Amino acid sequence: MRDKLTINSQQGFLNEARQCPSPNYDERPDTEISLIVIHNISLPPGQYGEDWIDRLFTNQLPKNAHPFFEEIHELRVSSHLLIRRDGELVQYVPFHKRAWHAGVSRFRGRAVCNDFSVGIELEGTDDEAFTEAQYIQLERTINCLRATYPSLKKGHITGHQHIAPERKTDPGACFDWQRLSLSLDEKLPADCAEDAVTIIDLLRHGEPVGGRMYRGGGTDHPLSDAGKLQMWRSIEPHILENNTLPWQAVVSSPMLRCRAFAEVLSEKYKLPLEIKEDFQEAGYGDWEGRTPDEIEANNYDEYWAFFNDSVNCRPKNAEPLDEFTLRVSNVLHEVLEEYQGQHILLVSHLAVTRAIMAVVLSLPLVNQQLIDLPFAGMLRLINDKKGLRILFR
Repeated sequence: MRDKLTINSQQGFLNEARQCPSPNYDERPDTEISLIVIHNISLPPGQYGEDWIDRLFTNQLPKNAHPFFEEIHELRVSSHLLIRRDGELVQYVPFHKRAWHAGVSRFRGRAVCNDFSVGIELEGTDDEAFTEAQYIQLERTINCLRATYPSLKKGHITGHQHIAPERKTDPGACFDWQRLSLSLDEKLPADCAEDAVTIIDLLRHGEPVGGRMYRGGGTDHPLSDAGKLQMWRSIEPHILENNTLPWQAVVSSPMLRCRAFAEVLSEKYKLPLEIKEDFQEAGYGDWEGRTPDEIEANNYDEYWAFFNDSVNCRPKNAEPLDEFTLRVSNVLHEVLEEYQGQHILLVSHLAVTRAIMAVVLSLPLVNQQLIDLPFAGMLRLINDKKGLRILFR
């Protein structure tokens, strides 16, 4: 049982698990797996060893087999994995699909935990100790999941009771979080921090040398003198009376027109600086290094097709808009967790701003093109118990 578990990456199943496919799942939204939620379950309550859990998760639970089943036989629920008392692994839903295990829930300001979590059920109850075999299999499973899905980082394991405290109590007081913490070398359960308030002031870079131009990963111009002045003018209202800034850290795109200013700001005001590669501007393919006027003059139909449908009419060799938006969404949530409860400055680009606003406001991809922010313009993101939202100032 101590050998490493393995996952069939195409099918999303543990090779060592008994498969019992559930119909109760759907597609995940464009989010990476970043959380493990631990539950407990026993059917009937406090009884073990029968196949009632399999039947519940496959919509085949007979309502007349036990009085409790009359209450739950119509539920449409599932989990990715069950670990039985003897350590048997049973998988119901592929890991890359969204199982229906968490219900109404929130983790560090992010609602709908099913979207980005893996649900693991332990056969048991709140008030009875789990078995040695279950802990061994749980540790093996977590290590396997992390090896397969790098987005599952340390500190991202919690209980159902922590993400839905008003409704749920599992895995309960008898679950040994200290043991799991020691075996995985991390502090568990993860702090869901419902009361933490994270603020991100999002600053678009100033005007670069060469003026308006399509600059993705292949074109990296520094700020012009006018662009530097724009940036400092945007920062000035935030300088406090003791000549400090309100931010606890600065995060920046790696591109020169963002990074160089962030480095100067960080050094001058003694602020930690982190460069996040995935906040880089969208790639514009064959439009790289060309001005809008030039493209409109020489490729009129292509230019206006892009503005009317920026999803399907991308420039040749450009980064697909759905992939770019997913890239930005993932790094945004990474930053929200990394800087939880802090106030930071993020220096980035117009397309990144558009993608963030589309994610927060649930806008269709095609509508991103309608969003504009001037050079050195700023807006604020707030993440708290109400969720992630934009404050226009």
